[in-house]
Amino acid sequence: MRQTPLFTALALPLLSLVWDYNWVVMKSALADCPPLHFTAMRVLGGTLVLFLILCAMGRPLVMAPIPYVLPLGLLQSTGFAGCTLWGSPSPLSETDEDRLRSIGSDCVCRPCQIP
Repeated sequence: MRQTPLFTALALPLLSLVWDYNWVVMKSALADCPPLHFTAMRVLGGTLVLFLILCAMGRPLVMAPIPYVLPLGLLQSTGFAGCTLWGSPSPLSETDEDRLRSIGSDCVCRPCQIP
């Protein structure tokens, strides 16, 4: 498929809008979901979408040679996800941690339930 300048001129603003709105969705999702769980769902969803596109295009599922895949996978996927998680705020602020320490051993901790 040959891309025309008009296609490119329309596709770039659309891509920019989708990426910009993605931050709003992530901010809303992180209010209800832990960062690691959200990252896992995001990666799984992206994998499924790309797999379906690959199947629809009729392209074979052939992996590139490991010397090309390993550095790209570590730098792009793992590096991005790791930096995102590293920069995410802790679920407990310092004041919450101090409050929990002051309660002592009477506190019964229950795991968070995700619907």
